[in-house]
Amino acid sequence: MGRFARGVDSGVRLGPGIPDQHLDGPPVDFPTGPISGLEELPRRPGRYRVLVSGTAVCVLNAEAISDLAIRIGTVWEEPLAGRALDRAAALDCFDAAAGALGRRARSRTELRRYLLQRQHAAEHAEAALDRLEALGALDDASYARAFVAARAGRSQSRMRLAAELSRRGVARPVADAALAAVYAEEEIDDRAS
Repeated sequence: MGRFARGVDSGVRLGPGIPDQHLDGPPVDFPTGPISGLEELPRRPGRYRVLVSGTAVCVLNAEAISDLAIRIGTVWEEPLAGRALDRAAALDCFDAAAGALGRRARSRTELRRYLLQRQHAAEHAEAALDRLEALGALDDASYARAFVAARAGRSQSRMRLAAELSRRGVARPVADAALAAVYAEEEIDDRAS
C-alpha cells in the first residue's frame, strides 16, 4: 500500500464501488502495484474503473486513460496515481453537474453552489461549468427566459421575478433582458401583475 496525500479542499467520490476519500484528512492508503484491469461501468458508458491488484482505485474516461498512458501492467504509484485521482475527481464533478442539469435547469451560480455543497473542489467545479457552457448545456440567458416564461403574469410581479433571478445568481442585465423579452412576447401588462 502506498500513501497518497491529496489536496486540501474537499472530498472526492471516485465512482460506484469505490469508497469516498477525503482530501482534508490524513493521507489515504491506496494499493500500489501493476494495474490489473480496466472495466467499463455498465450503467455509465464511457467510464472505466481502474483496478490495481483487483481493487478499484478510481473511475476515468477514455480520454484520461489515453492522456495518462494507463495500460494493464502499468505500475500504479506516484506521480501517475496523483494525476489519475485528480482527473477522476474532475470527471466525477462534471458528471455530477451534468446529472444535476438533467434533473432541472439551473443557473451557473446555482450549479456552482450545488457542486461545492457536495464537496467538489472549486477548480473542478469551475472547469465543469466552463465545459457545460461550451457544450451549450448551461446558459444563464436561456435559463432566465424559461424561468420568467413559466412564472410571468401568473402570480409573481416583474419585480419579484427579478429578485428571484438575482437570488438564483443570474446577473441583473441578463435577468432584465429575459424579463423584457418575455413580457413583450407574451404581451403581459406590467401593471396587471
